[in-house]
Amino acid sequence: MQMPEAILYMQRKQRGDALVLVIVLLPILFAVLSLGVDLAGAIQMKMAQEEALGAAREASMSPSVALVAGSKEDPGQHIAEEITGSLRSFGYQGTVDVYFYELPEDTNPPFNSPPETRRVYAYQVVLSGEYQPTFAPALGIDSVPIKTTFTTCGMPYTDAAPFIWRPVWSATSQGCWKTAEGLGFMLATFEPHTYAQMPAELQSEIGRAVDELAIFE
Repeated sequence: MQMPEAILYMQRKQRGDALVLVIVLLPILFAVLSLGVDLAGAIQMKMAQEEALGAAREASMSPSVALVAGSKEDPGQHIAEEITGSLRSFGYQGTVDVYFYELPEDTNPPFNSPPETRRVYAYQVVLSGEYQPTFAPALGIDSVPIKTTFTTCGMPYTDAAPFIWRPVWSATSQGCWKTAEGLGFMLATFEPHTYAQMPAELQSEIGRAVDELAIFE
């Protein structure tokens, strides 16, 4: 084989190899770019939940929640209604779950009963939704669950009287108020939960509050 022919042969072979490489890499590159687009959409949905949760935090500190809930027969329902209303006013239309649990006066282990001048309850707000990706279904990913939570506690107290007012504790008042996507609180459903069925973050918040209560006993 003459030298020029050998050079031409090598050039054709290199072009063929490059073409094969391009054919192999194009689907991979397309898949990576497509997942990038879907990831950006999922991040945007997560950020929207975080912004809405800011409204929930503000609502939890407002007098209509922080003060009024302590004098309601069903403080959990009142808190859930106020926070869900704030989220809807903010423009968040996704699913809203509000878990609530208050320690009864005759608390069993692992906690002692709250002092007669104090109450303790905790609640968790959960915003959740399903992001519907555009390209990921080709890889078998039909939806991506997105969830954002906020957990806090309330400890109403009294210094002017020997005993704080408490509503009649009921196991059926401890649980989760669920408001479906796009609906108002009037159409929310309630699921009773025991303490053991509550989210781990809520249980931890109760434990932290009880540690603080020990100061006043």
